[in-house]
Amino acid sequence: MKKFLVGQAVCFLVAVMVSTVFAANVSNLRLSVLCDDTVVSDKYLAEHGVSILVELPNGYRWLLDTGTTDIFLMNAERMGINLDNLTGIAISHGHDDHVGGLTFYPRLKGQPPIYGHPYIWAKQ
Repeated sequence: MKKFLVGQAVCFLVAVMVSTVFAANVSNLRLSVLCDDTVVSDKYLAEHGVSILVELPNGYRWLLDTGTTDIFLMNAERMGINLDNLTGIAISHGHDDHVGGLTFYPRLKGQPPIYGHPYIWAKQ
């Protein structure tokens, strides 16, 4: 039951972000993979984890997951992406490769709110 509820929460967050995009000009949607298991260039760092910056046409900027460490911050800097004053951080689920980077939350200016299902930290 908990997995089902977590899945519903993630679907809801994605639906909110996507509905905002389709209500505006889709061509202005921007996704930037800040952290992943592989990289396209030696210029960036990789780790087992994921973090994606979603920039919506209405100016909202959401961070989807934070990877395992602060690599999402380092890659953002290398990509020339400023993570200050994010609209929020959406956490898909509580595994370390998606939330470990929250340890470095104090480095983010603007203290964006963090969203996730209430059972995100529950043992499964």
